[in-house]
Amino acid sequence: MVALRSLWLSVSVFATAVLSQTTAVPIASYCNSDKSVCAAVNIPNNGSSTFFQVTTSKSNGWTGVGIGSGMAGALIFLIYPNEKGTDVMVSPRIGTGHVEPQYESSIKYQVMQGTGISGNTLTASFICFNCRQWSGGDLTTTGSQDFIYAIGGSGVNIQSNDPEVRIQEHQQNGFFALDMARAKGGDGNSNPFSGNNGASNGNSGGTGTSAPTSKADRILIAHAVIMAFTWVILFPLGASVIRILSNRLPNALLIHRSLQSLNFILVIVGMALGIWTSGVNGTHFSSFHQYFGVILVALIPVQAALGQMHHMEFQKTGKRSPYSYAHIWFGRTVILFGIINGGIGLGPGLADASGGQIAAYAIIAIAVIAGYTFASYQATRNRSVTPMSVRIG
Repeated sequence: MVALRSLWLSVSVFATAVLSQTTAVPIASYCNSDKSVCAAVNIPNNGSSTFFQVTTSKSNGWTGVGIGSGMAGALIFLIYPNEKGTDVMVSPRIGTGHVEPQYESSIKYQVMQGTGISGNTLTASFICFNCRQWSGGDLTTTGSQDFIYAIGGSGVNIQSNDPEVRIQEHQQNGFFALDMARAKGGDGNSNPFSGNNGASNGNSGGTGTSAPTSKADRILIAHAVIMAFTWVILFPLGASVIRILSNRLPNALLIHRSLQSLNFILVIVGMALGIWTSGVNGTHFSSFHQYFGVILVALIPVQAALGQMHHMEFQKTGKRSPYSYAHIWFGRTVILFGIINGGIGLGPGLADASGGQIAAYAIIAIAVIAGYTFASYQATRNRSVTPMSVRIG
């Protein structure tokens, strides 16, 4: 008798499990390789609403999951802890390119049960009432749908109740696709992610890859490296050749002119790369850094003309003229502003460089400025006791 009861109990449990599996609402889900980001979608049979669930690690700072194959035109849901760190914020945003996506108030959604923070895991379950189509894109409900994801990364600490909170550039991102046919089902009246039917269960109709560095990112890096190296190192070096090392180098004037001409070509190339990147990212001439940078590059030929007039006068008189001082101080001012503008370009909304990268740039720039100032002072003192006939114009 006891054996029959045990058998009946086992059959009942098995039947219940099978029934629960067969009645579970269909979802399509994806997790990246370390399960630091998981996403799931359900498309109800009725209506135009869409269910989403995103799980992520609190240590990611913020996590974004977007509908689309790239940032431009994507509908992105940003997930981060609230101000007290006790609940989860959901912020719908529209991407315009490789820049911070902006909050979109027209997207209507409602957070559902199951949203919250458990240990180091953030879970956001919500229904979106108008996510099938938006300005810039749409969500397919039948075939394969492309998605993007990104995380703020370690060291990023965001806790805010503001849906428009600013974020820095992601430290990791990737792509995945979901078979939306596997997400189709349910009546739309109940939470499809209840129980164990959630995003963190793994891949169900989802495939993905980590994102390689985009062409725009590579061009932006090239722009930053060329401009930083030219303004911070090469332009001061070219000035040092004629101002500090003229008595030690043969043909110092030729070296000075050649090096500064090369530097001018480099900043033209760097500026062109920056303009191209801003066009791709949708930030074309939208910041002080961009306008000021173009002005500084345009002033370099003026500096060269002043140098030529100084040299012609010096050849005639053997003395400095007003052109001499204009050339010296105008050049120093342009280089100094170029270095400062480079630091501005590393900031939020532009390169979004890390604190360590900005600190390294500042330290090197200060060291170069201090070294040039001291060496120039010493050279001036030495020049005051040097016969005019041995100086170089």
